[in-house]
Amino acid sequence: MDKELMNIDNKESNPLEVGKQFKDSVDQNINLNKNQNERYVNVVPDFSKEELDSVEIHSSIAKEIRMEKYKLTLSILLSIIVLFLSTFFLALYFATKDVALGINKSSMPHPGITITGIALPIIVIIVNLIRLSHLTSDIKRYRAELIMGRERIPLFLLNTYKKIIKNYIYLNWICITIYLYSSIIAGVLFGINQAIKSPNINTTVIICLVILGVTIVFHILALIFNYKRKGNIDAYYGYEIVTIEQQLLLRKEANKFCMIFFFTILLIIGFVITIPILLVRKKQNKKLLWFI
Repeated sequence: MDKELMNIDNKESNPLEVGKQFKDSVDQNINLNKNQNERYVNVVPDFSKEELDSVEIHSSIAKEIRMEKYKLTLSILLSIIVLFLSTFFLALYFATKDVALGINKSSMPHPGITITGIALPIIVIIVNLIRLSHLTSDIKRYRAELIMGRERIPLFLLNTYKKIIKNYIYLNWICITIYLYSSIIAGVLFGINQAIKSPNINTTVIICLVILGVTIVFHILALIFNYKRKGNIDAYYGYEIVTIEQQLLLRKEANKFCMIFFFTILLIIGFVITIPILLVRKKQNKKLLWFI
């Protein structure tokens, strides 16, 4: 018991331990003050609209701002058009019995399609309006920080940069899928056409080849466009604003998503093609498959 008390007294009276505790306490206070100062520095005062509009933004950043605004605005306008057309045909479908505006009721879009065409555009409009509001707030803060003499990388620009990196992957997967399916369809139809000499099949082959040609042109132009956007941002800041590790992670995520989507669509197409064939063979009392 006496030894334990002596050990406690020695620890309390040890100048090294006391000095270490004092140093740790000072470091904690310094870090606390530093965090408080950082929070204070990040506070941006409210500038007037005239002051914010007077700030000149570099052309590279201004171009990305305009492009983002145009993209969101165009998406909203297209969604409004789809919403209007879907609402119109849905009302027309239930308002008429046989023919309306020269259109047979049997030729009108099914309510399931038009209701989907109403719901999806509403969701797109709401999401894009929220994004547009966030973009406006971020640009306002960016201008305010330029007035205060400090410049940060805007949040919308970081998100745009990440989208550009993912767009390379999405674009390649989409175009390669179109190349694959169009080539297969064109090749199969060309072979059938050689056997039965049908002009209708020949027209379908030409359509597939046109789709292939348009996709190739679009693929090249889109890659150049994305590469130019990324290059403009890199040239302005003098470095890649997203680290190599983050870029590799973004590419991995995009590839994983595209791979799952691709094979899911492939599976669905396989079922769509296979099931009717099996039903026909069953009605003809044939084996479902050659090995069954």
